[in-house]
Amino acid sequence: MRLVWFLDQGLTVAEAGRSLEMLRRWIREHLSDDSGQAFRGDGKLTLEQEKTRSLKTQIRQLKME
Repeated sequence: MRLVWFLDQGLTVAEAGRSLEMLRRWIREHLSDDSGQAFRGDGKLTLEQEKTRSLKTQIRQLKME
């Protein structure tokens, strides 16, 4: 990606720089991790996150009723 794309999205130079650095870090982690789990969590939620998701679902259902 080019810095110009980030700037066209309305980001400041500092925000664009942080985004590019994060992307660079993710790519580096992915390439250096042979186990295929460079992105921590591997999609698994903690017990607290599961409870929060469940409660939000219940709230949404109650609002629709």
